[in-house]
Amino acid sequence: MIDNPHFIYLRYYNVENYFIDKNATLKFAKGKLHLMDKEVREKIRYEEWRERIVTQAQKLFLLYCAVQRKLPGEPNVARKEYLFIDDKSGFERTGAYKAYCDYILEKDPDILLEVEDIKSKYEEINGEDYYGLICGKFLLTSLYVYLKGICKGTFTKDDLRWALLSEFDTISLKFIREQVDSVCTRQK
Repeated sequence: MIDNPHFIYLRYYNVENYFIDKNATLKFAKGKLHLMDKEVREKIRYEEWRERIVTQAQKLFLLYCAVQRKLPGEPNVARKEYLFIDDKSGFERTGAYKAYCDYILEKDPDILLEVEDIKSKYEEINGEDYYGLICGKFLLTSLYVYLKGICKGTFTKDDLRWALLSEFDTISLKFIREQVDSVCTRQK
């Protein structure tokens, strides 16, 4: 990693992770469902969605990390033939992880040892919260499909993305401002 105050690492996988926000999601869903806040919360169950998709995707993204380390030429996150997200539920597609894992095991039978090593190091630094390891674009796709199954009307993933961008709590990006302020203060 680059150790330079002018270089800022995101704490999560990418910027989309920051704007996938409970309140922004519920506000978007409320506009689609035309229900009161309590009813929207009961229908959407945001925390349950987030916990479930993060738990399901954890093994996939740990495997992606191992593939990136041990098989650097092998496509991983953007791989199309092993679509992980079910297009009806927004959760793990039955058999998708196993198919991808079996494919990778044929290329490197010891890859799961690497997965365990990465998992151990990740948990040492981050604990057992894997949200930051999972690609925000992946999570956004999951949330989009999940909400499409619940909400009335038609909307696109771009509609959802824009609504989330417009409404998320920017406090989650406060660390960036603090680092920039710190660098600017040192240069005066």
